Amino acid sequence: MNKIKWFLGEFFVVVAGVLVAFGLNGYYNQLQEKDKERAYLTRINEDFENSIEMQEVAIEHQRESVLAGSMVLRAAYSDSLPDSKTLVNNLFRFMQFSAGSQISSTLKSLVSSGDLQLIKDDSIRVSLSKMSSTIDVHASNMEHISYQWLIPAFERFSDEVNVSDLRLKYLKPELLEVLAKDSLQGVAPADELLEIPDIDFQKMLRSRSFRDEATKFFIAQQNLYQQELVFLNELKSARDLLQRNQAD
Repeated sequence: MNKIKWFLGEFFVVVAGVLVAFGLNGYYNQLQEKDKERAYLTRINEDFENSIEMQEVAIEHQRESVLAGSMVLRAAYSDSLPDSKTLVNNLFRFMQFSAGSQISSTLKSLVSSGDLQLIKDDSIRVSLSKMSSTIDVHASNMEHISYQWLIPAFERFSDEVNVSDLRLKYLKPELLEVLAKDSLQGVAPADELLEIPDIDFQKMLRSRSFRDEATKFFIAQQNLYQQELVFLNELKSARDLLQRNQAD
């Protein structure tokens, strides 16, 4: 009888030890998962903030391009032309385009590694999964707009506008001298820039082909601008949801 009591006592001690060990191990794993979740969310929030900042800069540049394009088209279809300096500035700004970029490596790692299950809040987990897909769709849209719309439209429009002369007209003489010293810039030596050819804006803007290509390029610029605005709003929504959760 004493042996049985001793055996049962030892048995319960061992079982209790095992259960405590399992409990401590589970608690330790929970702490590790919580720390890993917190680290993921912190880095993703930082990525969202940086991406939003980059998008806002790109969108502002793109907005200026679209505005300049609208002024170019207005001049092309008006009875009188603005002064040449205004036309040069608008044409040069119109021919710039800026697709934004985003930082998504942490989010992609979270989703692809299967660690998305570490995010305990259902709304955050769904939002991050959706945002990962949104980034992929946005990248695909940007590639389509850039290679199927914007670049071809720019190349056709460049056939109507002498980009080299336009650039020389736009840039300040002191900057041209700096660029002329850089062989990678493709700018002629400073002593050859004394006579910059005049641009016949009357002939250029009244040309049917110029108007057609300018219109196509303007539409492509607008498409890029609108896509960037939509993506920025989606980034901000995901960022705001994440920050509200962290505040709670």
